[in-house]
Amino acid sequence: MFPYPTFNLHLHSTRKAMIHICRVLIGIALVLIFSACAQNQDMLNLNDQYVSLNKRISTLEQSQGHMETKLGSDLEARLKVIYATQAELRLEMDRLKAEINKLTGRVEDNDNLIKRTFEKDLTGQDNMKAQVADLNMRIKEMDKAIKNVEENLRAGLDAAGKTQTSQPATTASAAPASNPSAMPVAGSDNLSDKDLYNHTLDLFKEGKTDEAFKGFKSFLEKFPKSELAGNAQFWIGECHMNKKQYDLAILAYQDVIKNYSSNNKVPNAILRQGVAAELYGDKKLARALYKKVIEKFPTTAEAKTAKERLAKLD
Repeated sequence: MFPYPTFNLHLHSTRKAMIHICRVLIGIALVLIFSACAQNQDMLNLNDQYVSLNKRISTLEQSQGHMETKLGSDLEARLKVIYATQAELRLEMDRLKAEINKLTGRVEDNDNLIKRTFEKDLTGQDNMKAQVADLNMRIKEMDKAIKNVEENLRAGLDAAGKTQTSQPATTASAAPASNPSAMPVAGSDNLSDKDLYNHTLDLFKEGKTDEAFKGFKSFLEKFPKSELAGNAQFWIGECHMNKKQYDLAILAYQDVIKNYSSNNKVPNAILRQGVAAELYGDKKLARALYKKVIEKFPTTAEAKTAKERLAKLD
């Protein structure tokens, strides 16, 4: 009796243990199954992530390639622009250097020209000074000569006067008729300075040079302080020019310049001195006198005439 219940208890325990073991095994199997499923799901997720990452990497690589291509194209275009600009700048610099060299050459040429011109001017000034000194010396000599001539004339006139006083009255009265230039202008005693001047100038314009010469001389004796005295002296020079007495004309004009320096005839007197010197054959003196008119009275009609005559001489 007793063995049977014990066996049943043992069998029950064994069955219970087997059931427990089965349960454990089933649990383990379930765990393994669930683990396997979880791993498969993770693998799928990882695979999806891998695929997604590959796509993103490909996309990034493509984007990078496009960017590199674009940057390369932009960089190449910019480099071309830079190279072209550099080439233009080099050409411009070369052009500027050539222009600078050209200007430098011009400056040097101008410096040399200025130097030569300055040296020439100095030489010309020295020559002009020498000519002026020579002219002054000649004028002084001519002044002395004319004074001697005047003294000789006065001496001759005095001697002639003494001789005439010893001759009959008819002879004395006839002597002046042989020299019309020594006769007074008819009716000049009662004339004013302006009337006498105009009357004498009319004689000159009519071609009566000797009478005009005598009239202007008489005018200076009667009206030495008149405002027309300088004009009268000028016309005395013109009378000498009409008679081709160029040396005496130069001296007569010199009296205008020296004694009537403020008279409006002074520029013309210097010009006429030049003309007289030219006609006399002294071109050197004529040039000096023409230049004097141009320098002292540059805006006058006389200066214009002097330039024209000077150009013909040169």
